[in-house]
Amino acid sequence: MEEAHFSNADVTVVFEAVPCCLVNAKKVRESFEATEEQLLLRVNDVGRFLVEEGKHIRIDLDDGSDDRSVRLFLLGSCFGAILHQRGVMPLHASAIDTPRGAILICGNSGMGKSTTVTALVDRGYRMITDDVAALRKEGGRFWLETAYPQVKLWENSLQHLGKDTEGLDQVRPELSKRVLRLGSSIANKPCKVLGLVWFYFGEGPSLREARGNERFFAIKKNVYRRSFLTPSRKRSHYARCIDLARQLPIYCLERPETENSIDRVVGLIELLAKGDVEVFHRGENDIEFEELL
Repeated sequence: MEEAHFSNADVTVVFEAVPCCLVNAKKVRESFEATEEQLLLRVNDVGRFLVEEGKHIRIDLDDGSDDRSVRLFLLGSCFGAILHQRGVMPLHASAIDTPRGAILICGNSGMGKSTTVTALVDRGYRMITDDVAALRKEGGRFWLETAYPQVKLWENSLQHLGKDTEGLDQVRPELSKRVLRLGSSIANKPCKVLGLVWFYFGEGPSLREARGNERFFAIKKNVYRRSFLTPSRKRSHYARCIDLARQLPIYCLERPETENSIDRVVGLIELLAKGDVEVFHRGENDIEFEELL
């Protein structure tokens, strides 16, 4: 990777020695350690990453590491840690910009988030982010920050969408996942959030509004790198989850575990974007803070 220097960088990334462990770590796992203001990430055959104070990243490369793997963990886990350290909510989500606002698409890996967003880009929408969504609250509204103009897709998803895989970089040398660069098909400023759609496998496709505490768990289960949180950060983090669950329209989209349902899934998202879809309405029961902690 080539070095670049900026006088007003929001986050600095440098290549230098990183310790093997953290002093006074509050959380220790096989692949990472964390204090209140530091996260040490260890990736076999790639290197060690030290994220500090929500603004500094140091990288100590292993012999034989490759740039693609370094970039993957830098733009994913490391920036997820940056957001946690800043008190910004990172969701494991992809998102598109629509005339009515941003629609976030959440769900477990393999649910088709990136495939759905790419199909919507092909229909003229602009992507806001793929994989990591940074949410902030301002003026009583939730806003989504723009990310990198690329989406990561498995080769079978690219083929289903009619994309040529030739010339597309692999995410990592050992993975059949590719990076599709979107160029100008990316939003160029923060977008107000219209709602969140939580994907899950079942029948359908069908769309309904999330009910009661289901709204909270739709947020909680889709927090990006939630395991990085130290015990002292959890209460304020869950307070942000509850704030989102109370104020953000949240929908559940049930879909079959087959790629040939993607057109119907995209159609439901488009109807939601236009305000033309009818969904089952959520109950009015409130969320009790202590119950959910």
